[in-house]
Amino acid sequence: MAGRNSGWAAAAALGIAAGGGAAQLGLAYGLEIIAWPPTVEYAGGDWTASMAWAVWIAAMSTVVGAVCAQRLVRSRSDAADPNPPAARRATVSAVVHRVALAVAAALGALVTVVLIAVPARSTADTASDTAVWYAVAGVALGLVATLWALSSRPAATNLIATGSWMWLLGAAVVIDGIVSARASLTVPLGVWPVTDDRLWFRDHLHWPTAALSLAAALLIGALTARSSAKRPERRVGAAVSGLAGPVLVAAAYLVATPRLAEVAAGQRSAHQAATFAVLAGVIGSALVAALAQRGENRLAENRLAAAEPTPQTTETPAVETPTAETPAVETPAVEASAAEGASAAADAPTATAVVVPSQPSGPPPAAEKKATEKKGAKPRRTSRRRTDQVADGEADQPSDDGGGVA
Repeated sequence: MAGRNSGWAAAAALGIAAGGGAAQLGLAYGLEIIAWPPTVEYAGGDWTASMAWAVWIAAMSTVVGAVCAQRLVRSRSDAADPNPPAARRATVSAVVHRVALAVAAALGALVTVVLIAVPARSTADTASDTAVWYAVAGVALGLVATLWALSSRPAATNLIATGSWMWLLGAAVVIDGIVSARASLTVPLGVWPVTDDRLWFRDHLHWPTAALSLAAALLIGALTARSSAKRPERRVGAAVSGLAGPVLVAAAYLVATPRLAEVAAGQRSAHQAATFAVLAGVIGSALVAALAQRGENRLAENRLAAAEPTPQTTETPAVETPTAETPAVETPAVEASAAEGASAAADAPTATAVVVPSQPSGPPPAAEKKATEKKGAKPRRTSRRRTDQVADGEADQPSDDGGGVA
């Protein structure tokens, strides 16, 4: 089953790469993005731009053929086995399968060599031979990029997204030239053509066109790495995936124009903008991966803090609660005692005034007078019974007025 899938995938990669290369070159020739000049003296303009496009198309044909074949095989395998083993991609057979796909796609992309060499014969005999070697170099670049794309999903996504942007920008340049009624316009790879002599940096880099390329590489690198950066096992690949597409464009420029001194100012600016776009692309993907890692760390810290007990609950003893309420419990007792004492003190004079009768107008009895003089204190309070007894004794005694005579 595995051998059948591998053979079918290799055939699919070869066919898709050949068809993709022919389709891209047909579109480039139809839109006059690739236009071979009649003589090689035009090396500073159309020749350089067309050569860069030819190298890049040969490389992208290899990438598209292998990636599409891999996706088709994977979809068929998942349909046959909904629960594939987790370690399927780490086996030696998987590596051999990827290499076979890349080689088959490179063989299919060799059709671009023929489609580039035949139209280039209209310039000169040496130009045709040069174009052939440039196309072969493009296929070799595509083989290396394909191995990376088959091993890293975010890198493959970045390559496809960058290729789509190249074609969208090229078509926009052609449409703008038609609307502006320009006689001829060179379409550089991945850069808007320079139409203004202002805003140059040291006569080597045109700022507006370079800013567009850098912004596109940064945005594509960030968007294509976003989904893979959320998974820890793919985060490293996502961080460097922003290099894939811009590196292939910069390599195509390097193969087409190895020496910048021989090209015109516009092509030199496009070459340098493509080089700086590599840095912008990896910054975008690395930034997204770093933000994903930071969010994961923060989420882990929040979960750890929620799982651990709070320090306040651990340090607060259970005995402190009654101690804090002790003053509130003792206060009513103290107030009640104070109230009872105040009421007893208030009731004492009233009881004395009611119970104790008024003293007689005569002198006090002799016994009580002696007791009072002996203590040297205030007269003692007597009860009602004592008072009645004293009164009865006084009544029984004879009066001094001659009661005995009677």
